[in-house]
Amino acid sequence: TSVWKHLFGKGADSLERSIDNADEYMIFDNNPITSTFLSSHQISADAYISGIIAGICEGAGFTARVTAHSLAADEGDGGTGSTV
Repeated sequence: TSVWKHLFGKGADSLERSIDNADEYMIFDNNPITSTFLSSHQISADAYISGIIAGICEGAGFTARVTAHSLAADEGDGGTGSTV
């Protein structure tokens, strides 16, 4: 979450390990900063953030597959958010 805090000025809401895959982690942000500037095409902003995270992982020598998902209010903790 240090990288997230550096990039977006605040920590992610949570970092969770997948139950199904031991090598899969999810970063949750219930109020992504990109939502402040974009009202539509949110998945494009989420994909952009995923690209940044993928680049950081690659630069650090970690092989990773990074994907983005937007969550509706009823899927998360009460707000629209992003999962990377």
